[in-house]
Amino acid sequence: MIYVTGKARMATVPMVVLINKGSASASEIVAGAIRDNGRGTIIGETSFGKGTVQEVENLIDGSSLRITIAKWYTPNNVNISKVGITPDIEVKRSIEDMKANKDPQLDSALSYLKKQ
Repeated sequence: MIYVTGKARMATVPMVVLINKGSASASEIVAGAIRDNGRGTIIGETSFGKGTVQEVENLIDGSSLRITIAKWYTPNNVNISKVGITPDIEVKRSIEDMKANKDPQLDSALSYLKKQ
């Protein structure tokens, strides 16, 4: 672990993190860390749930093998594998929204931040 010292310069600035089912791996860990530390609000849809680190071994026949070498945990020791990060405020974005170039998740985040 790496510990830091010093004064946080923007610790009181409101923060929102947008996630959806495409948010995976490191982005989930960042969202989980922000949540676990009470630093921001998570808005969107439950994330993918990729809580593992894998290496690929190429085999001589041209195929490959993925080997799990580590697991991701949030600061509160939560493994998000197969469950993901559940948002504090759930807002879905449908295919119709995407086709119409609408983003209700971003709209919700902006509205939330304006109220802070």
